[in-house]
Amino acid sequence: MPCMGPDLNYARQRGNEVGKVLLEELINHHLVMFNALKMWDITADECKKQDFVKLPNAEKRWNKAKKMFVKAVEELFVEDAANGF
Repeated sequence: MPCMGPDLNYARQRGNEVGKVLLEELINHHLVMFNALKMWDITADECKKQDFVKLPNAEKRWNKAKKMFVKAVEELFVEDAANGF
């Protein structure tokens, strides 16, 4: 007879959704609140229209950092589901 446990796939899915929202809120809040230290998502269309000086492969690193942030939130949700069971 199989053992019942937490639904880790659902926890990961919810973590992914929340991670994307958190990242968007972080960027938007930082952009509005701290005028001197704006956080620009250089991969966004609005930033691509502006003339930014970028380091080589900056967009690649930015995309990787965004994916890692969302993945970290996913793992937090999985850990919470597993530990809270």
